[in-house]
Amino acid sequence: MNLEIACEGYVSANSQPETQTGCCSAGHAGADVESALVSFSQAQRRAESARRYVRLAQRLRRAEQRRFVQGKGTLFVLNKREQSLAKA
Repeated sequence: MNLEIACEGYVSANSQPETQTGCCSAGHAGADVESALVSFSQAQRRAESARRYVRLAQRLRRAEQRRFVQGKGTLFVLNKREQSLAKA
């Protein structure tokens, strides 16, 4: 379905005269596209942040595992690191 057909249905269903812009105005379509781009950009930033969080959790877990093996860490802290990694 193209935009013109969708807009004709919108105008018919809402009994708006064709002289009004309805959903087909350039400003409305531009705003929708801009909103979609902003949402996409935010989603990309959230995904990258999540990837960084996972890498950090993995790094901290490995470091705590080394400390535990060397006798410098506790099982409690190691378990907390593993839980953080699982949540990531």
